Amino acid sequence: MSDFKINSATDISSVIKAHFAWKLKIKAIVEGNSNELYDLKTIASHNKCVLGKWIEKVKFDEIGQDERFFMLKEKHGRFHELTAEIIQSARLGNMLQVSKEISTGEYAQLSRKVVTLLTELYKDYK
Repeated sequence: MSDFKINSATDISSVIKAHFAWKLKIKAIVEGNSNELYDLKTIASHNKCVLGKWIEKVKFDEIGQDERFFMLKEKHGRFHELTAEIIQSARLGNMLQVSKEISTGEYAQLSRKVVTLLTELYKDYK
């Protein structure tokens, strides 16, 4: 499809794994099973995690001009904003709402879309 190549097959798989690990960390925070200190501004920031750093790294490459890349960047940014909202809701004790959001709400849908877009980009640019 193009001359751009993802550095290695592990780039995308590592980014996807990091995304899932980050979600587990957030789940632990929400459930009160983490002693980790966190800042909502940092969590809401889309460019502090592994995926966000990867997006910043490749945004000027050919893959960064793909329409799906723009969608990935948008969905990933919203995912982080929503994550901060979920943690704030958990702090306020709205655990039923938080549980629903994490399992079937917009948070879960955004996460699936992010992984789908990454997988599609990998298939076309590997």
